[in-house]
Amino acid sequence: MSIGGVEIRNRVVMPSMTTRLADGEGYVTDATIAYFEARAHGGTGLVTVEMASPERAGRHRARELGIYDDRFLPGLKRLVNALHHAGARASIQLGHAGGHTREDICGEPPIAPSAIPHFVYEVTGETITPLEMTRERIERTTRAFVEAAKRAREAGFDCVELHVAHGYLLSQFLCPEENRRRDEYGGALANRARISLDILRRMKAELPGFPVVFRLSVEDFFPTGLQFSEGFQVAKWAASAGADAIHVSAGHYRSRPTAHRMIPPMAYPEGVFLDYAQTVKMAVSVPVIAVGRLGNPAVAMAAVDSGRADFVALGRALLADPDWVNKVRSGVPVRRCLACNKCVDEMRGGEPIGCLVNPTAARETEFAAATGMPKGERICVIGAGPAGLSYASLLAHSNQVTVI
Repeated sequence: MSIGGVEIRNRVVMPSMTTRLADGEGYVTDATIAYFEARAHGGTGLVTVEMASPERAGRHRARELGIYDDRFLPGLKRLVNALHHAGARASIQLGHAGGHTREDICGEPPIAPSAIPHFVYEVTGETITPLEMTRERIERTTRAFVEAAKRAREAGFDCVELHVAHGYLLSQFLCPEENRRRDEYGGALANRARISLDILRRMKAELPGFPVVFRLSVEDFFPTGLQFSEGFQVAKWAASAGADAIHVSAGHYRSRPTAHRMIPPMAYPEGVFLDYAQTVKMAVSVPVIAVGRLGNPAVAMAAVDSGRADFVALGRALLADPDWVNKVRSGVPVRRCLACNKCVDEMRGGEPIGCLVNPTAARETEFAAATGMPKGERICVIGAGPAGLSYASLLAHSNQVTVI
């Protein structure tokens, strides 16, 4: 299927997940390339590399990928070339933290629709109050998004994803709790959606033919947040304003009972956001991407076959098994994600992203450089926990392995 005229080899999308594999300034590293390249070689159709802020004030984590300056272009071009060489299409998520960052992270006073306190956890937790954006500052940020999209196109990305989800800046504008403005950017839903739709329209006007995916939290999951009836309307407006696909997510940092709802843990059912995607799909004429516990191949395929979504986004599932697509195509069982959220919890604590069931995740360069791995031997692994089973799986192709 195609997104804005760009043909994708299958219906699997890798969504944005912060890795901390960039260097301290935000430059692409060999580890960045190896991590995303592994998912492309594994058969993923569209690889969306992690959230990158269009301006320095929007950086939300240390070692976040950079796109706010031309100096990042050489590394981004290397990354795109590697993904294309592996057969995948490449996208980058343009997202701005807004009030959900700190000056010690981004180097500038945080900005937001309104001066509402935010609890920001980045290695340590702290409550900050961002600066309320003036109209001039809103225009500057809008311009920064468009310029970042131009850099993405220059780097060779096939499309970009506009991040209007999960409690970051554009989501903050949509959220009544975080947007208490009394001007044309606050109050009525059309006003709260104004900045997001303006950015989208200007991207489409200034980059003709360059696809833009609109990723939206259609439900914030707390009483004073964005409700689904409003999120549904924003999705329809985005499709009418030129979005080439709608990526339907849900959740916010203020979600109840916890923020984990936007990355649903194992207590939540498979396909937890599929109903939202299906409702949006029935109302728009552009492709819809579904996300949220879709790592079970039967559930993922049924979502597409039944017409509930056009694409499925697999985040943690591709952390657990970068070869998910190739294995499903060949009828081979995949290594399943547990939805334990070790990946995001440890990343928020300062570590690179990782996976409980896949020790190679984000350590691809280390494993590629490893020497002296046993071959042609009889090996007994005592203990069938995650470590024992992972070790047995890694060596089973070239050894006779017995697990006790």
